[in-house]
Amino acid sequence: MHFFSWYPNLSPLRGDRGRGGPSTGGKSHPASPLTTPLSPLCITPKQANEWRHRCREKTLGTGLRRRQQTRNQARPNTSTTIRYTRATFYCTEMEKKCADFSGKWKMKSSENFEELLKALGVNVFLRKIAVTAASSPAVEISQQDETLSIKTSTSVRTTNVSFTVGQSFNEATVDGRPCTSFPKWETDQKISCEQTLQKGDGPKTSWTRELTNDGELILTMTAGDVVCTRVYERE
Repeated sequence: MHFFSWYPNLSPLRGDRGRGGPSTGGKSHPASPLTTPLSPLCITPKQANEWRHRCREKTLGTGLRRRQQTRNQARPNTSTTIRYTRATFYCTEMEKKCADFSGKWKMKSSENFEELLKALGVNVFLRKIAVTAASSPAVEISQQDETLSIKTSTSVRTTNVSFTVGQSFNEATVDGRPCTSFPKWETDQKISCEQTLQKGDGPKTSWTRELTNDGELILTMTAGDVVCTRVYERE
């Protein structure tokens, strides 16, 4: 694009040649080439090209600075809002997950415990002993964030198990076989756990622990299609 198409007031086709014009004898006074109509004798193609690029750089530079200032002003508020929103979200999720299971619990009711033992292949003699011993267990739970320690005491034995929700751990099934368990949050008040036998075969087993709105603790134990439900209340 020709220089004079950018600055038509500098075109040599204009009648006046220089600021002086005809009344001053055509004498040109030194002035800025961007503000004063000039004769072709007063400007070289190289100067015209330099002035054109200088003007474009100045215009573009101003626009870039303005856009950068706008971004810098908006960025702190935006990033702060995002960080606050994320922090709030994670804190809310953590508060929901950390339901308080801690305390001493006594059993209120039990259903299908003997049927559960039968599904696991426990013989009649041992089933009768286990049902009698587990008729009034004492359960004590301590909790730190998402880590729980559960102590269950009966007239026959005492078991201790500790785990962190979201991490696998080793424990034993109801009939005493070693297994690997993986607990997870099913709801904000319920932990579910799938168990995998470390040796041998057997029915699929799992358990859940849930806090109700009435302050009760519901323990379910599953072996195949059989589900045992035990309800506890705080002492």
